[in-house]
Amino acid sequence: MAWLIIWPLAFYGLAGLSHIAARMLGGRGNWFSARLALFWALLAATPAALLYGLTMGLIGPGPQASLTGFIWLLGLAWIWLSGLVEAETQEATI
Repeated sequence: MAWLIIWPLAFYGLAGLSHIAARMLGGRGNWFSARLALFWALLAATPAALLYGLTMGLIGPGPQASLTGFIWLLGLAWIWLSGLVEAETQEATI
């Protein structure tokens, strides 16, 4: 139930906070582009998240799972920040 109701609201809030932070740093995007950057990053990093779950299920907690989780979070952060920079450097058209 939490994944269907609470997490999307939390992600919308996180996207809004990232948009506000980008605006403070001179960003020119809009709310939609900030949400698009976050949700696209979550979608694009899903295979790494599935690999992390598979590692936890088959091997269990340990250095392998920690490394896989770190790679997943690093990829998510890279895709999100790249998308957010691109979204905030474009003039808002929507």
